[in-house]
Amino acid sequence: MQDVVKKGEVALFDKAYNNYELFDTWNQNETYFVTRLKNNAKERFIKEFDLPQATPNEILRDAQIALAYKNEEGEQKEAVLRLVSYYHTEKNKVYYFLTNLFDLPAQQIADLYKKRWAIELLFKKIKQNFPLHYFYGDNKNAIQIQIWVTLIALLLITIMKRRLSKPWAFSNLVSLLEKHLFTYAKFTDFFNNLEDFAKQYVKNKQNIENQMSLDFI
Repeated sequence: MQDVVKKGEVALFDKAYNNYELFDTWNQNETYFVTRLKNNAKERFIKEFDLPQATPNEILRDAQIALAYKNEEGEQKEAVLRLVSYYHTEKNKVYYFLTNLFDLPAQQIADLYKKRWAIELLFKKIKQNFPLHYFYGDNKNAIQIQIWVTLIALLLITIMKRRLSKPWAFSNLVSLLEKHLFTYAKFTDFFNNLEDFAKQYVKNKQNIENQMSLDFI
C-alpha cells in the first residue's frame, strides 16, 4: 500500500489493513489516510480537541492519540494520530475513525469514510453484474483497459436506466441486455414496452414457422 498512495493523496481503507509503522511513515511523508480503529487497539490518549458549536450531534469525540509499534530494528515507537468518534443513527452504532488529517473538521473525516462505503458498494455492483472475476490479460495495461470498459458500460447503463419510465432492477437490465446485444431496438422503447416486444417476437416467430411449413408442402 505504501507504493500505491503518493504524497498529498488520501487513502480510505478498512481497519483490516491497519499498520501503525506505515501510518508513522505517512505522517512524515505528508501522505494521508482515513480508516477505522481496530477493536483490540491499545491507544494512548494525548489530548482532547474542542468540538465547534456547528459540529453535528453525530460527532461524539475528537482526540489525539498515540499507537505503539516496533520498527524493523525492534525499537519501540509511536504513531501520533487523530481519533474521531462518530455515531451512525441509522445503524445505532458508534464508529471510531483513525486518521492523520488534523486540519479538517471532524464531520469531514466521517464523510470521507462514508465515500469509502459508497466506493465499496460500487465495486460490489460491478462484481455482481460484470465479468471481472477474471482478466483476459495479465499485464497492467490489459487489466486497466478491462476495468475502464466495465466502468464505461456501468455508466452508460446507469444513464439509460434513469430514462426509463418503468422501474427496473439494474441486474435485470444487464441480464436482458446480454441476451439482446444484437437486437435492433431503441433502448427506452424496448424496456418500457417489453411485453409488446415479446408478443411481437412470438408472432413473428410463428409466422416464420408457418411459412417454413408451407414451403415444405
